[in-house]
Amino acid sequence: WFPVTFIQVGSTVGVLFVPNLLNMIPLSCLASILLMTGFKLASPKLMMSMWNEGWGQFLPFIFTVVAIVATDLLIGISIGLFVSLLFILASNLSVPIRQIIEKHVGGEIRHVELANQVSFLNRAALERTLREAPAGSHILLDARRTNYIDSDILSLIREFKDITGPALNVQVSLRGFQEKYKLSNEVQFVDYTTRELQSQLNPSRVLQLLKEGNVRFHTGHRLDRDLSAAGQETAKSESPMAVVFSGIDPRTPAEMIFDLGLGDVYSIRSAGSVLSPGVVGSMEYGCVIGGAKLILILGHTGSGLVDFAIRQMCMERRLEDIEACPDLMQALSEIQKSIPTDQCTLFRNATESERTRIMDEISRRAIRESIQQVVSRSQELRRRVNHGELAVVGGMFDVTTRTVEFFE
Repeated sequence: WFPVTFIQVGSTVGVLFVPNLLNMIPLSCLASILLMTGFKLASPKLMMSMWNEGWGQFLPFIFTVVAIVATDLLIGISIGLFVSLLFILASNLSVPIRQIIEKHVGGEIRHVELANQVSFLNRAALERTLREAPAGSHILLDARRTNYIDSDILSLIREFKDITGPALNVQVSLRGFQEKYKLSNEVQFVDYTTRELQSQLNPSRVLQLLKEGNVRFHTGHRLDRDLSAAGQETAKSESPMAVVFSGIDPRTPAEMIFDLGLGDVYSIRSAGSVLSPGVVGSMEYGCVIGGAKLILILGHTGSGLVDFAIRQMCMERRLEDIEACPDLMQALSEIQKSIPTDQCTLFRNATESERTRIMDEISRRAIRESIQQVVSRSQELRRRVNHGELAVVGGMFDVTTRTVEFFE
């Protein structure tokens, strides 16, 4: 860009101060320069490049080319600059912000992301967005990606936060505003489970929150959380809404799969999701002492331990490497209880893809059996389930699609 700018400045200086010298240049030389410039401007490659940039780039380009051909170079460029300015203004007026409806544990939040540059031209669009928020809603104004905010916009934000918003029963939180704007960053909603929110939840609502979180996870629309603030608050107490019992596979962290906040769940992990007295005791603590409303027993496709267990049982493989690991042998034995003997014949004669399907079905069967065992082994958990205070459900996480199949 430096050589081009230098030439432009030099040309301007020459036109202003030494026009007589410029008039000495032969017209044939100027004509050849204009011919080459026009050829480069109208080249098919450049036209395709501008077309690929979208209408916002292509239309001003075409207007400029047509104007230059219909008039002359200076008038055509002036018309092109004017048209480009109109497109820039229209773009700033129509898309100054990005609004996302986020579903947090405490309710829906209208997350409004401000643009990199927010000028007085954006006032109408921003004010319309703020006023369209329904009564009882909560708006989060996010300026973390903003480098400049006009004073008129800052006045609008202050007025709506302190006067207009409360009058319309709309709460406003601020995040990412620089100190020079003299607006205090304040988040007035919670994106983690508090004791108050926990008491308002029921098992079906918790299950719905987990389902919605998994949708956000596999579609790539995870909530933008303030983990530092959540860490400070959850350090005072714990009020998770659920207990998630899963295997130790590194691809299945519950907090990520269900797009959860800090302190939202008790997470119990054990190889093969095998129940033990310690696991059931942890579930009892999470529900009876911690107040969790749901227990989720989570398995996943392509389980290495299930594959190991079925191949040992059906293919009669020696386990010399783990013979000195009695607890691992016990875990394998528990998984093998979910493998019907007739499955071994199918497994031996199956293709690799069919074996994967058989293993996943065994995992599903083991999860269903674990659900029954949890309810039968714990008298207090069974009482809570019978009274509708607790639900025990199963889930199967597909490591390929990143979706969870729930079964109750």
